[in-house]
Amino acid sequence: MPSISKPELLSPAGDWPSLLSAIHNGADSVYFGVKGINMRHQATNFDILEIKKVMALLHEHHKKGYLALNTVLMNEDLPLAEKILKEAKKSQVDAVILWDFAALKLAQKYGLRIHLSTQANVSNIDALKAYVQLGVSRVVLARECELKDIQKIIKAIRKEKINCEVETFIHGAMCVSISGRCFMSLYSYGKSANEGKCIQPCRREFSFQLHDRSAGKRVRHGTGGVRLEGLQKNEAATDLSEELYDIQDTDKETDFILGKDYVLSPKDLCTIDFIDELIKAGIHSFKIEGRMRSPEYIKVVTACYRQAIDAYLDGKLTNSLKTHLKEELESVYNRGFSSGFYFGQPKEAWSKGLENRYERIFVGEVTRFFKKISVAEVRLLTGTIKIKDSILFVGKTTPSEITKVKDIRLNDASVTEAKKGDIVGIQLPFIVKPRDKVFIWKKKS
Repeated sequence: MPSISKPELLSPAGDWPSLLSAIHNGADSVYFGVKGINMRHQATNFDILEIKKVMALLHEHHKKGYLALNTVLMNEDLPLAEKILKEAKKSQVDAVILWDFAALKLAQKYGLRIHLSTQANVSNIDALKAYVQLGVSRVVLARECELKDIQKIIKAIRKEKINCEVETFIHGAMCVSISGRCFMSLYSYGKSANEGKCIQPCRREFSFQLHDRSAGKRVRHGTGGVRLEGLQKNEAATDLSEELYDIQDTDKETDFILGKDYVLSPKDLCTIDFIDELIKAGIHSFKIEGRMRSPEYIKVVTACYRQAIDAYLDGKLTNSLKTHLKEELESVYNRGFSSGFYFGQPKEAWSKGLENRYERIFVGEVTRFFKKISVAEVRLLTGTIKIKDSILFVGKTTPSEITKVKDIRLNDASVTEAKKGDIVGIQLPFIVKPRDKVFIWKKKS
């Protein structure tokens, strides 16, 4: 029986505050993208000239950095891809995440360590071995792999002494369709398009009925396609920001709830309930999805999984601790939680909208910080701050930090509340910088 090793905790970073939040909350390594070519084009991302600075910061804190170059490359992308990888080599990037063969060839040219993206959809040991022969040193397995599949792959790696690590996702968004690798059929009917079993639910006709939130009564109906615009054109449909619709395959084989911001949207993956099972499986790296998420999301999620992993290895991971950590995870952005495909076809996997219990509300910014007494001077640009409020600070070079207000100083006097226009002093247990943004961190009403 092989000994249990400590898995790497791999966090995302879409900008500098997120990078710092990952570093300061227990990530062993961080993956990031460069503007122009990566799977999170809408994230802030880093400039190619910042790769060296990113890697220097990570290595200074004894962390590893992986560059995500995991898109399909068109002909016109090749010069930029080579430029990025050349800079990655100079900057001592620890590995490149990719799956396009042109990117793989370029990474080999510059002697870079190669991690195969989940986009390659590796789901079995033979596929893994084929990529290893091409120079891949780590494979991010397909999201639809069940835990028993992962265990078999790791067992074969050990038995055959294959020089390859396994990485899997442990938390974050689940897409219905990723570069044509659609999960809709699998989620709806248990028939995987990636196994040639797709029954094309996206092309079927669906009927819909207005969903009564309070009583569940269906009071209006019609027919239409899966496309949102098709539903809006139907005279029976009204403003989707105010109403929900029950939509059902006209063959009555599956049904969904359709509403604003969650058309065909699965719940987020969360593995905190069974993280011990993943550790015991021997997975080398645990990956958190979220390069487009906020710094406070990176802070909370990284810290929770860091605590869970360390507690398990110390023999202190209890059910009560798991419950506490899940409550923490629920506090930040999420669409509800699912176990993904780890235990087979997800049950109740469709999101009904955002379910995070906390939200941030902008109130002002830091104007000065007095390091000797650890007091921030804050200018309130809107809203109010009161004693016992939880406040969140974040800036371009400041990680997400949250604290509770114990004292507010206004014109050298202690006050219980500050309002718009006030410039106040607040003592903090951490360092902030001028122009850092200040938010109230509160439970959603």
